[in-house]
Amino acid sequence: MSITNSLAVALALTMLWNTPGHAQCASDPAKVAKTLYTQHHDFYLEDPKALSALVAPRLLMSLKLEHACPQGELCAIEAVPWTDAQDGEIVEPIYFKTVEQTAMNAVVEMRYTFVLDKSDQRQQQIHLVFERSKLSACWLLSDLVGSRGNSLVDEIERWHKEFRNGL
Repeated sequence: MSITNSLAVALALTMLWNTPGHAQCASDPAKVAKTLYTQHHDFYLEDPKALSALVAPRLLMSLKLEHACPQGELCAIEAVPWTDAQDGEIVEPIYFKTVEQTAMNAVVEMRYTFVLDKSDQRQQQIHLVFERSKLSACWLLSDLVGSRGNSLVDEIERWHKEFRNGL
């Protein structure tokens, strides 16, 4: 490859890397988790085609199964994965901290106050599990482990295997 072609490829990759879809390529997994939460809070409801730059293959496949459920039908995801609840909300402040990290994997703890109503407020934590993409080196969400210790990807796969024969 000529120097001119090499520079053109490098420029194209730099432009691609800096597009909004690749904003999660931060080196700090906690920053990636915060970006995912703030910009893709409803990732589990989004069209999986739009998530390939954010979500690891196994979780992406599970979300595709979930997305294929008929409109209005409840499938595996019956509660908001961030809270493990159908009702209530997360209130500020929200903290993100990388608690484990290797070259290819990371776990980010997200701590927040969960408010069901004025008399029912509690501190909760969840863990976002990331893996590095072999293609882009970006951190991709591979699982979300809820406040009760349940794996989102495991629950989706188990449900579809049992009730829809999707796996």
